[in-house]
Amino acid sequence: MRAGRLRKRIEIQVLTTAQDGYGEPVETWTTTTTVWSELTPSMRATREAFAVVSQQRAARLTMEGRIRWLDGLSPSTTRLACAGRVYEVEAVMDPDGRQRELLLFCYMLE
Repeated sequence: MRAGRLRKRIEIQVLTTAQDGYGEPVETWTTTTTVWSELTPSMRATREAFAVVSQQRAARLTMEGRIRWLDGLSPSTTRLACAGRVYEVEAVMDPDGRQRELLLFCYMLE
């Protein structure tokens, strides 16, 4: 992986459970680490998934993130934050199986 392509700082957030003032469990997102990444619109896998929301169409743009290998990322409990935007992770993939880099397929939350 070429380090020059990793130009954006992203926060990797993990879903955790905390307690509110009444002792009830509340799910919250906690930033675990900040890493350098490449975050671009995915031209290969762009799915314009149109959802009808109150008679309007909203396109969902799929993004592709590339980071150095990081153990323990799971799509169900991980999201990304970059420049004030939050991205839901759909898939985490090790492209060559050598644990050097990860591809993160995600979409921007509104």
